[in-house]
Amino acid sequence: MFERQIDVPPAPSRELEQASSVDVLPPPSRELEQAYINEYLQGLGYKFEDLKTLPATQHHDLMCAASMFASTRLADVETRSHLIEEMHGGERPM
Repeated sequence: MFERQIDVPPAPSRELEQASSVDVLPPPSRELEQAYINEYLQGLGYKFEDLKTLPATQHHDLMCAASMFASTRLADVETRSHLIEEMHGGERPM
């Protein structure tokens, strides 16, 4: 019957992905994000520095999982921050 064309934007380059994950967050959140990534990796027996010795697919998979973990934890921190603000009024603590 009808064929539908779907325009799919090109996938972002690795450089863009890496730059955007670093440059989007303000410095305190960036440091906390890195701490959560390190926490996740250490829980699996890795150090951040060890990742460059792994095969590219394993490196990518670990960083994706670590990033998801860090994002979840950062969202939790932000949610708690908003709750504290609502309970006590005034400026956000972060």
